[in-house]
Amino acid sequence: MRIVNGKIAGLEVLRGLAAMMVMLGHIEGKIDGLENNIILHSVSSWGTEAVVVFFVLSGIVINISHKPGTDFYSFIKKRVVRIFPIHWFALLIALWVYHSQKHYLPPNQDIFGNLFLLANFWGLPFKVLSENAPIWTLMFEMFFYLLFGIGILFEKTQKRYMVVWTILAVVAIPAFLLMREWNVMKLFFVLFAFSSIWLVGYWIVEFQKSNNRFFLLKEGLLFMSIIPMMARCQFSGEYYDPFKYLLVSFLMVPFFSAALPSNKSVEWRYRTQAFFALFVGLYIVVGVMFYITRQSTQFASILYGITPIILCMLHPLINKKTISINKKLLNIFVELGCISYAIYIVHMPIIIYVNKLNLNVITKVSVIFSIVLLLAFILAKWFQTVVPGFLLKK
Repeated sequence: MRIVNGKIAGLEVLRGLAAMMVMLGHIEGKIDGLENNIILHSVSSWGTEAVVVFFVLSGIVINISHKPGTDFYSFIKKRVVRIFPIHWFALLIALWVYHSQKHYLPPNQDIFGNLFLLANFWGLPFKVLSENAPIWTLMFEMFFYLLFGIGILFEKTQKRYMVVWTILAVVAIPAFLLMREWNVMKLFFVLFAFSSIWLVGYWIVEFQKSNNRFFLLKEGLLFMSIIPMMARCQFSGEYYDPFKYLLVSFLMVPFFSAALPSNKSVEWRYRTQAFFALFVGLYIVVGVMFYITRQSTQFASILYGITPIILCMLHPLINKKTISINKKLLNIFVELGCISYAIYIVHMPIIIYVNKLNLNVITKVSVIFSIVLLLAFILAKWFQTVVPGFLLKK
């Protein structure tokens, strides 16, 4: 996989596309006039899969960037100064939008909870502001960072610590799903349960360090094509089901394995036959579960079901030349990945505010994309460089 400006191109491209998918999903859901667009909804509803991508990517990036000998304080400080400055800027915009439409501010305790990333949809301990709802994932991210940071304190036995954490995270999934009422204990279980997705990213890197690549990029894309069906299977009454999203993250493993640098790809006899047997088996199992439990429209169901088949038919034709990207276009997508965090954080209040303006749908969407991308570029390229740099010197 190509390296662009010190970044792994495949990871940055996917990160940028995931951020745009989340924003597109919120545009479709919040802009008046787009609610009943079946075709747009079939694509924009992939925002939940994008969140899984962010969690897995986070585990990958933290493992790659972590240097032995880094102390707990330095690790947490770097995470805090990377996340909080842009988050606080976006929160100010969200509060301004909230006040401009309701003419009062939310309760002080909710402002406090959103300020320090202690807010979520369940109101434990505080309620996330609807004007910037995506920040609920940051509470989870900080929890993952804290657990990883604790592992740094046990550097000599860190691998054993990570194994124990993984076991506890998997055990937390059924514990969370079996609890009926939301309380502090259930919040604790859901944080641990979702950390299993983050750990998938961590273990991908660990496996890659000691082994060669087992999947090619085109094979990873095939597995990714099954994700829309898997993400819409219903295994429980929870909308945010960590078990389902863990299965979704497993389907991402081949792509990330192919995207990460490695010595060479593993070749063995009957490799192609084994790969297709695995792919077809997964497609059939996931497809059956999807059509039994699905809640998607008929158009979306057909789209999700036929896409893997089309890619499978095209698989023999896919090679490095057919999936190569123009260098300038690749650089644009990589830059999009570099500003993806800012896009993710600032887009919601802007969407909500623009929706109230007396503009037609096309103009609203154009204004939203223009403001969000410009603001995200400024925040990522200047604000996040200057402010964290200043704080780290202190």
